[in-house]
Formats: sequence, structure tokens, C-alpha cells
Amino acid sequence: MENSIRKELITYYKWLVNISTFVITIMVSLVSVSDNLYFSDMLKWGLGLLGVSIFFNWLLIKRLVTFPIVKETKTENIQSIHLIFLKSMFLAKIYGLLQNWSFILGIVLVFTSFLLRLNNVGLNINIGI
Repeated sequence: MENSIRKELITYYKWLVNISTFVITIMVSLVSVSDNLYFSDMLKWGLGLLGVSIFFNWLLIKRLVTFPIVKETKTENIQSIHLIFLKSMFLAKIYGLLQNWSFILGIVLVFTSFLLRLNNVGLNINIGI
């Protein structure tokens, strides 16, 4: 893997985790502050999937950051660790796939729960849509 591509991927995945963290923080704050809102099941699942996305993001960034270190470290004592790491790089693709799908599904569930007004407690708030 080229160093420039690896750096671009790390930047992209950091951006995704920042968006996930921002959405989780805003939604939890919004629902916690308001007396007319509560955590519907759809909102809980959406926030949970965003949390899963952050977890897989952490695994993926950790693998991308350690890749050049392990690649350059070739001593006789840790040859087996080096081979195990390089042969398991397919896990990065799996982490990326799971991270992207949990992020997309989480965002869709969070915003759909508000569009369908599933988080309202008795008070019908008209948002003009």
C-alpha cells in the first residue's frame, strides 16, 4: 500500500468518526435537554450503529497506522508476527465495509426517527416538511 493512499484513507476515516461523534453528541444532547423528546427504538438503534461504526473505525485506523511500522520491521525474532500481520490485511477491508455500512444505516435510522416523529412525547411538532 502506498504511503499517500494510506494517509488519505486515514484522513477519510478520521472524518467519518468525527461526523459520527458529532451526530451522537447532538442527538443525545437534543433529546436529553427537551422535555418533549425521548429515545425511540429507532433512534437507539441508529445511535448504537454509529457507535459500532466508531469501533470498527478505530480498528481500521489502528491497522492503517501500524502497517508501515510492521512492514519495515523485519527481524528474525518477530518474523512470524510480521507474516501474521501482513497476511491478515484482508481484515482492513472487512473493517472498512462494516464501518461504512453501520455508519450509513445509523445515520439513516437517526434522521428517519426524527422525520417520522417517533421521538415526540404527545406534542406534535410541525417542522414544515
